[in-house]
Amino acid sequence: MPSYCAPLVGMHFRPPAKDVVNLLPANTNLLLVREPDNPHDAHAIKVLLLGFNTEGDCAKQYQCIAEQITMDEFNNLKYNMDNLTDPLQLGYIANAEKTGGKFASEIAPIMDEMEAVGDAGILNCRLGFNSAGKPVVLFTIGQPSEEAAQPADQNLRRPDGYKQHENTRKDDLVKVSEL
Repeated sequence: MPSYCAPLVGMHFRPPAKDVVNLLPANTNLLLVREPDNPHDAHAIKVLLLGFNTEGDCAKQYQCIAEQITMDEFNNLKYNMDNLTDPLQLGYIANAEKTGGKFASEIAPIMDEMEAVGDAGILNCRLGFNSAGKPVVLFTIGQPSEEAAQPADQNLRRPDGYKQHENTRKDDLVKVSEL
């Protein structure tokens, strides 16, 4: 099964996403959802955090963010309780050379095809961090198998057959292989 390590981008457009990601531990479960009607990118793939509420899996992070709602330097609210949704959109899978590679353009058609045949498609999607501390999304595409049931801290790699874009930073990707 092919596994990916793609940059998480656009957090600063979705407050409090950046602050929430800074509070989340590696391997936090995430959900990927296609957004084909996105006016900026027909291949957009949203990254969602489930359980972001007072009783969910991310209750501690929710409470911490709720307590930090404060005014910015211009006396405006940085964000308010209306921004604390479940699921919380953290951002998108990178889809431009300047943000780390055209991952969404490669993955969206696969997701669309899997959805068309009623296949769940994305398995074991979780938050990770590259060697520079920037957030990445780690996920597997395909049918689960016995071999896929491996420890959550296993390094995920990009599959053979996909080229690394020349502007992609080395620390955003792990060497290619097939699981």
